[in-house]
Amino acid sequence: MKADVFIYRIVSIIIVSLMSVGCFGGKIEQHVFENETLSLTYPQGWRVARDFDNIRDLNIDTSNVITTFFDKRESGLRVITLTYENIDQGLSDSDFVEQSVDNASKLQGYTLLQKKDTLISGFETVLHYFRGVDAQGQDIYYLQSFFRKDTIAYIFTVVQKSIFDSVSSQELESIISTFIMK
Repeated sequence: MKADVFIYRIVSIIIVSLMSVGCFGGKIEQHVFENETLSLTYPQGWRVARDFDNIRDLNIDTSNVITTFFDKRESGLRVITLTYENIDQGLSDSDFVEQSVDNASKLQGYTLLQKKDTLISGFETVLHYFRGVDAQGQDIYYLQSFFRKDTIAYIFTVVQKSIFDSVSSQELESIISTFIMK
């Protein structure tokens, strides 16, 4: 089992490195966030948040936040938050994803932009792009992706003030693709 995790980690890092060079035209320095249950690689220019006060008005429940990353290169808001949720063992992955998408659809100003099935780090998941409205009535754009291990679900929520273009979508999807559950 440990060998499988190690192989997934190496393959993910190689793929993300190649994608980063291809997408951004040069060598991108990478950093790894890791704890006892997961790891995630993120590019230079992003920073890990140490507190969550600045994301409370983004419709993100901070009680189950594992970590938050901010893109320091962006002039506007761009945040990735990784949360977890304890779920019933009997709940299927697809039912959990549908419940999560349904919960998001209740946000003020919700508009589905795109929902696509994909395979990331060997796990079937959904990339759920949607628009909402922040506390000040401004459009805010979200990307959510979901992973599950036993009774723990991990949820990536990306929030940014500008609409997702192909470059930002590729970068965010490449960051999410480095996610490894131990």
